[in-house]
Amino acid sequence: MLDLGPEDAATRTKAEAELAAHQIRWDSADLEVGYTATLSAESEAAARAEALLCLLSETPANSLAGSRPS
Repeated sequence: MLDLGPEDAATRTKAEAELAAHQIRWDSADLEVGYTATLSAESEAAARAEALLCLLSETPANSLAGSRPS
């Protein structure tokens, strides 16, 4: 590990504070526009669609052969 001087430690502390402030702004904007919630809902919908397609591909076909129209 590098031996950091006081200037480097101060720069690191400042960068960490800026990153934390940026994360707070991102989280706030995310809640405002609903990006993460929408992404999660979209992912869940895709998983449900995939499960249904898998079930459909395993379901045997039914035939109406022999039935008469009314």
